[in-house]
Amino acid sequence: MDKGTPFWLVRAGQSTAKPGYRIGPRRIECYSIHFVRAGSLMVEYEGHTYRLQTGDAFCMYPNRTYMYYKPDDDHSLQLTWLAMDGPGMEPMLNLAGFHPDVPCSRGLWIPEVANLIRRLFAEWKDGKTDQVAAALNLKGLLYQVLSQLIASAKAVDEPHRPAATTIKNVKASQWTEYIEWHAAEGITVQQVAEYAGLNRTYFSTQFTRFVGM
Repeated sequence: MDKGTPFWLVRAGQSTAKPGYRIGPRRIECYSIHFVRAGSLMVEYEGHTYRLQTGDAFCMYPNRTYMYYKPDDDHSLQLTWLAMDGPGMEPMLNLAGFHPDVPCSRGLWIPEVANLIRRLFAEWKDGKTDQVAAALNLKGLLYQVLSQLIASAKAVDEPHRPAATTIKNVKASQWTEYIEWHAAEGITVQQVAEYAGLNRTYFSTQFTRFVGM
């Protein structure tokens, strides 16, 4: 695919996990979104452990180390992944609910996304990607996938997002999402304040002001 664009597809695939499925520690040179089509997936990253369920997704960022595996109590893990690269990828991923510090996003594998990715796979595998029309079609499908992911992330986040769209309110939304992902670890106020880049007292004041808790 033409690399003169903001982002492009590097590789794609899907699988049904076998018993003992475990990947990593692993580092890659591009971005890779992994969708949980069915089952559960454990993701370990920078000392944190996330449990993803059907419909969730996580994104690997370049030159960062991840480990992911099927939990012992899961018997139906199915994954789909899209590896992409380009200077415009990270802003798109942020809009889709991903962040290098919190690489997971909920509820992104919806029928619209699944259908677009099936079409993308069909175009990718038909052996005609060297033709201009086919290459443009593949690129268009990738743009549609990213557009739908962004729309899905906004729909999932909307009930929890403050009405105002100031930078502080966006930050507050990121704080609450960080807390939700790490709640099972017994996260402390100090840890969230460090994630926010604020001292504990000031963070507590701002959190109460913008989140209302």
